Amino acid sequence: MLSRARASARRTLANRALIFPAGATFLGFLLSCLGWSGNSSGVLRAAIEGTGPGSSVVFGTPRAIRSDEWLVQTPLLISQAENGFRRHNGTIGTGGADISLPFNVPYVDWNTLFRPETWPVLGLPLEQGFAAYWWMLSLILLLGAYSLVLSILPGRPVLAAGIATALLFSPFVQWWYHPGTLLSLGWACWLITAAIQVSRARTRTGVIAACVGVTYFTTALGMIAYVPYVLPCVLVAVAGSIGWLTRVDEQATWRSRLPRLGATAAAGLVGGAFLGLFILTRSGLVSRIGDTAYPGVRRIPTGGAHESVLFSGAFDYVLQRDTVDLTGWAVNTSEGSSFVLVGLVLIVPALGLLIRSAVREHRIDGLLAAMVAVQGLFLTVMFVPGLDLLARATGLSLVPHERLMIGVGLASFLILPALVRETSRQQVPRPAIPAVLVGALAAVVFGATLLRLREIAPQAMGSTKL
Repeated sequence: MLSRARASARRTLANRALIFPAGATFLGFLLSCLGWSGNSSGVLRAAIEGTGPGSSVVFGTPRAIRSDEWLVQTPLLISQAENGFRRHNGTIGTGGADISLPFNVPYVDWNTLFRPETWPVLGLPLEQGFAAYWWMLSLILLLGAYSLVLSILPGRPVLAAGIATALLFSPFVQWWYHPGTLLSLGWACWLITAAIQVSRARTRTGVIAACVGVTYFTTALGMIAYVPYVLPCVLVAVAGSIGWLTRVDEQATWRSRLPRLGATAAAGLVGGAFLGLFILTRSGLVSRIGDTAYPGVRRIPTGGAHESVLFSGAFDYVLQRDTVDLTGWAVNTSEGSSFVLVGLVLIVPALGLLIRSAVREHRIDGLLAAMVAVQGLFLTVMFVPGLDLLARATGLSLVPHERLMIGVGLASFLILPALVRETSRQQVPRPAIPAVLVGALAAVVFGATLLRLREIAPQAMGSTKL
């Protein structure tokens, strides 16, 4: 009877865990069938015809600032449909162009296997295919983040859904709604999730399946090919995977961990081999991109990041104003967008938990330590000058500080479930007290940020009150 009760409880938890992904997938399916997407192509129509965005706008306002999407990405995707989704698009330039880099648009090639977001466009009418492509970007991120949190905190689907939704609707993600942004974050989440499943699989078949996932997600992440977004997310994914495999877990010995760690590393190397083949078959194009000023030869010195933007995410609602003047804040609304970086404030209790564990147990949790470490790396590169050797060694000299925010946001997102897990494991007495103290710290930090933004960008903040 007891075993039956436990099996029933597990089925109930599994069914609860499916509610959120099923609902999100159904919503994406419905919007795709209607042919509704969130693109801002109405701006292009208004520019060409000299009129408004037209009756095709169902809800919201097309945003001119997202010209990467409505002026480049969307027209190129439509051009690909008219071109038969060939890798070489003859309508670009005088002799055509290979569109496989750096654009994330549909084309038929062997690596299409690793680009599932493009599959709907290849098989559906253009209107529905484009809408499905648009929402697939959100679903890959949303469900990847949900699965990751649920892997770290089993049995917490509501918390996982809330954290994943917050990540998707972060100002940075929405103002940079582009394949490179959402897929870098999404595939990184799926990669860590697969690494976690390698460690948890109970059968050889399960280990192999999880390793295939590691290979697939490694390849998919690398094929995005926009280094300033991919590299920070790769660093978080590697740190998160290693951190989980070195976590504090009474049921896992090093003798049992090492084979899983080796299997995960081997699966990642296979993914790297696929990436090597991808680059090798495009060596000329890669060389030409490498010769450009950006993202090619330019190197970013450490230090000098805008400290206020780091915590401005809570106030990024002002970016929705059509005539916002961001003088003193950022060059435009997209560049001024951020995440609500609660995870940065949580570094304080995270360090406290790590010290507590080191003193009492003579060990520290690998996952939480890895997230704090990678976040510390990003912040050091952004705010400490004179460390160009560190930036070059990690590859972060290729990443402008405004783009490095994607790594800061992802690491911040992961610190929260890692902290919850470690707080529960250590059975911290009276956890409400440190929670109140952290809340007070967050209020001080974000309040100071608001005052600073009102000082350096009064036109943008207007009459915003604390």
